[in-house]
Amino acid sequence: MKFSVAQDIGQRERQEDRWLADERMDLFAVCDGMGGHEKGDEAAEDAIHALHIAVANDQRGDPMRVFGDAIRIADEAVQRLAGGGVFRRPGTTLTALWLRDGAAYLLHVGDSSCYLHSNGALARISEQHTGIWGLEQCLGGGCRDLKDLRPQIERFSVSEGDTLILCSDGMVLDEMALAELCEMCPIEQIAGQIERESLEHKRAGDNVTVICIEVGP
Repeated sequence: MKFSVAQDIGQRERQEDRWLADERMDLFAVCDGMGGHEKGDEAAEDAIHALHIAVANDQRGDPMRVFGDAIRIADEAVQRLAGGGVFRRPGTTLTALWLRDGAAYLLHVGDSSCYLHSNGALARISEQHTGIWGLEQCLGGGCRDLKDLRPQIERFSVSEGDTLILCSDGMVLDEMALAELCEMCPIEQIAGQIERESLEHKRAGDNVTVICIEVGP
């Protein structure tokens, strides 16, 4: 397995994205702290840390169950940042991949994204957790009732040579452009190229984080 990571602050005043790449566990994640809410960067940091610890402590457990436990623990960690506050509570997205036993497991809440490029075709694996009023699902209390967390947790098949992409919503390229980069660039360069082209795009401005993973034997 090979991977590459790229990140840029964009036109924001601070970096509120956080990422995880643990080669030992084949665990990868992107969190995008909610801008306009207090402690967005801390929310993303705490969510990444909680996910990492939860999976590390139960590495041989059923991945679907482990991810279910991990999202609950991460949500509680972000909620604690609010300190009892009601308005503009800290929140973050979380999109994670765990490669295990020849399959990929996705844990997703928010508007970050996961893509699979396989046999020349690109498919979006993550759901869109946005509606007419914006973000409808996140960790913490930034955009939902605290009891109404509905994460996407699923298993999907991958093959040697496939490319997986995790990215925050600062990645603004369309799927055709992503597919072309997956075809043209080695894995070591894809994340950086996606980041650069996103920053040059007319819709650029947000923090951008990209992780690209090439599935090994």
